[in-house]
Amino acid sequence: MLGYQDRDIGDSPDDWFELVHPDDRERLRSMIDANLAGSITPIEHRYRIRHRDGSYRWMLARAEMLRDDAGRVYRIVGRQTDVHGENESDTDPRIGGLHDPLTKLPNRTVLTDRLRLALARARRDPGRPFALLFFDVDRFKNVNDSLGHLTGDRLLRAIADRVQAACRPADTVARFGGDEFVIIVEDITDVRGATAAAERILGEFRVPFDLDGLEVFASVSIGIAVWKPSYERPEDLLRDSDTAMYRAKANGRNTFVVFDEDMHARVVATLRLETDLRRAIARNEFRVYYQPIVSMTVGRITGFEALVRWQHPERDLLLPLSFIGVAEEMGAIIQIDRFVAEEACRQLRAWQNKYRHNPPLNVSVNISGTQFLQPDLVQQVDHILRKTGLYGRSLTIEVTESVLMENAQYASAMLDQLRALDIGISIDDFGTGYSSLAYLRRFKIDTLKIDYSFVSRMLADEESSQIVKTITTLAGNLGKQTVAEGVETRSQFEALRELGVDRAQGIYISPAIPAEEAEELLARTVREDNHLRRILHDRLKTSAPTGDSVVG
Repeated sequence: MLGYQDRDIGDSPDDWFELVHPDDRERLRSMIDANLAGSITPIEHRYRIRHRDGSYRWMLARAEMLRDDAGRVYRIVGRQTDVHGENESDTDPRIGGLHDPLTKLPNRTVLTDRLRLALARARRDPGRPFALLFFDVDRFKNVNDSLGHLTGDRLLRAIADRVQAACRPADTVARFGGDEFVIIVEDITDVRGATAAAERILGEFRVPFDLDGLEVFASVSIGIAVWKPSYERPEDLLRDSDTAMYRAKANGRNTFVVFDEDMHARVVATLRLETDLRRAIARNEFRVYYQPIVSMTVGRITGFEALVRWQHPERDLLLPLSFIGVAEEMGAIIQIDRFVAEEACRQLRAWQNKYRHNPPLNVSVNISGTQFLQPDLVQQVDHILRKTGLYGRSLTIEVTESVLMENAQYASAMLDQLRALDIGISIDDFGTGYSSLAYLRRFKIDTLKIDYSFVSRMLADEESSQIVKTITTLAGNLGKQTVAEGVETRSQFEALRELGVDRAQGIYISPAIPAEEAEELLARTVREDNHLRRILHDRLKTSAPTGDSVVG
């Protein structure tokens, strides 16, 4: 194969290794060392070796160690195949079955092999740890959807080139799949070596990518797992670095996070919660609670906000904060949203038939961002209205400000379709995100909902008070209603009324309560001119006064 006679090479392994290409020698040695240590078997490795004419030829070695009864290695058995000239990998070792055809980076197979080698080296020399950096491109789906998959592919190639340039020659950069990449950072002394590599990579994304004249900005979220003796398999490092990456995304993207044991505990808890959520949907464990909304001027109940609760069989009644985030990630939020909407519409229709209010009672239902982006949302809402017999004007859909602004054009078209059903639209958590006044004028909405964070601080914080005043003035100028949420005290209620807020909800009026209690509330107040006065009067009879705040 190499043009030598036996006597030309020599008898020792070192004589053989001297012929191996310098760039491939260390990896071949490490592969054999890892096999000797028993961490990988068999050996399968491509490398270049020097021909007698001075050129380098590509070889594929497959081998394994033979051991005696005591477990000692006494022979290497295998074969070497000349693969030079079989494909394009002669001139570019990055092309072929072991490398990604798009980016020319090593693929997942090569990555796994090199991780095994790195693990073997770290076990032999714990003073030379390594780190795994796992990252993907933030919002890459938006690039494919808006600019096309060909542009997306060009961006991935450009990212691969830029990241490789930011890494040291000894580091391994691999494409894991899709827009996911992995880097093995070796020869570090502690976590600072890994974070320095992450900072270099993030720095590469501060400059836009030029894709055939099209300027594209991109960012990445990076998860870091640093080797420790408890890591035994490549999968362990991949799992933990992936977990850290998702934590980086949750922290706002375009950053890095180093994995710690608390993250693992949270992941295990999340997996259990996902299992429990699937069972909860199958077993109908969700309940709808109703929080009254009252007019600030006449104190009458105008409707309710429908809020979901989970009657967990082991953990009692759970509030949305403890499970909605996981439900959104796993897609279960769509089924939960539909259940709440249908149950709330059915219940409100029953109350309308039993208790006459003028104008008729209204129910507000929250729609998650995931649900709002479903193309069949309008058909689903129309189906629920027809099924329950509720008129569209008695239903208000609440959508968060961030969902509308991140999908402004789509949102505008969706709101038009919902308004065609005569449904009211409310922007929830208004003022907590970034609003475009131009879009706010274009959106066909009825109500701005003032966030609890402003209401709770408005008496002690002048800035919060001014924000509430500005929202109220803005809504009035645009011909829209306002609802203040989270009203806890009489002082807050009176201050909001002075500012001209139209309606309010919160524990000062009533906490969210089960349907049975909400119906009792309606029965007690149906003949009253001022429902709030009756609610507060009844509460005083059952609990001692506590100054400004209200027990309940």
